[in-house]
Amino acid sequence: MSGLRKQAQACITFQKPRHHAAMNLRLNIYDLTEHAQTYVKRHGITYELAVPQSVCDQWWFFGCKGVPDPLPEHLTPVTQDPMELIGHGLSREEAVYFSKP
Repeated sequence: MSGLRKQAQACITFQKPRHHAAMNLRLNIYDLTEHAQTYVKRHGITYELAVPQSVCDQWWFFGCKGVPDPLPEHLTPVTQDPMELIGHGLSREEAVYFSKP
């Protein structure tokens, strides 16, 4: 299990359910010249979990805060319910955690 996944698992296990809205974002990396996590951080966005999606040249960022409006180029909201992403980068526990309350 990766360090990020372990960290997310620790959040799932020990934190109370979230009562605040956090955004889940998709970053299209096809023509980016910097690492996806660097790009997101450069725009002031923090996140709880980053999941690479190499088959579609994207990274998914879950539990994002500090998201600017309008969104920077290459970033779009993840429109799927995290429960639909189980097995596609999220475990069941992660999907429950990142689902909207």
